[in-house]
Amino acid sequence: MQAAIAALVASSPAALDTLNELAAALGNDANFAATVTNALALKAPLASPDLTGNPTAPTAAQFDNDTTLASTAFVQRALGGYGRMFSYGTAGQTIPATQANSHINLFGTCSSIALPLAGSVAAGSVIMIDGVSVSCTINRQGTNNIFLNGTNPSATSVGVNDGESIMFVSDGTESWFATGIATLKYAPASFGTSLDHNGYQKLPSGLIVQWCGGVSQAASGNQVVTFPIAFPTVALWCQVTNIYGFASQGGGYALITATQTTATVARNGVDNANGVAPQILAVGY
Repeated sequence: MQAAIAALVASSPAALDTLNELAAALGNDANFAATVTNALALKAPLASPDLTGNPTAPTAAQFDNDTTLASTAFVQRALGGYGRMFSYGTAGQTIPATQANSHINLFGTCSSIALPLAGSVAAGSVIMIDGVSVSCTINRQGTNNIFLNGTNPSATSVGVNDGESIMFVSDGTESWFATGIATLKYAPASFGTSLDHNGYQKLPSGLIVQWCGGVSQAASGNQVVTFPIAFPTVALWCQVTNIYGFASQGGGYALITATQTTATVARNGVDNANGVAPQILAVGY
């Protein structure tokens, strides 16, 4: 009898060398085989599984382009949705690389802020910035470039005013590419401007508004005033007045003709040693 028992037990571990222990290990389930078979039948097949309910999966890394499954979080991020929002209300701070692909509001006394290094984030990473009741200078770090509408690789900073927005996209190495309302003032073809005594403002329609002054002229006679920039096609309209008033200086100016580059004006009136200078406002395209 002992020999038969020993043969039955053989080298079973101590925790499973009795019928009671074996029954307990099987959950005291008299139909254990059927229970396991039924449970396996509920599992999805490895090939073309048909999942139901709300299955979850790890979210792949930003810009992952292999055959990894894409979670809804990955898709939302790829579509450009900003999953996070941050605010800066004081000057002199630096946006960390961990805040890439987020929306940032500037307010309060945030008159300056710095971008993360372009090489510290993945290529294609985006930072969206809004100015809220503040004018702020956004600076680069190190020797990074800021491209404004693809035309200015040497910019070290960009100004954002109240109500303006700007989006920066990293190339993953050393440059940020900027676009948005705040960059329009840096677009010379559509919104080029020179805010000086002799200056101009370009508009997207092609219309150009220019203002400039001539030289002081004491005696009656003509002078030619050159516009700050040439109108590419035609000067549509030109208005001439005096830098100083008519009564105090004894005369005024009248327009004779305007070309794409100049306005010819004539001083009429009493000669006056103090002289008066013409001021011109011109519109063209």
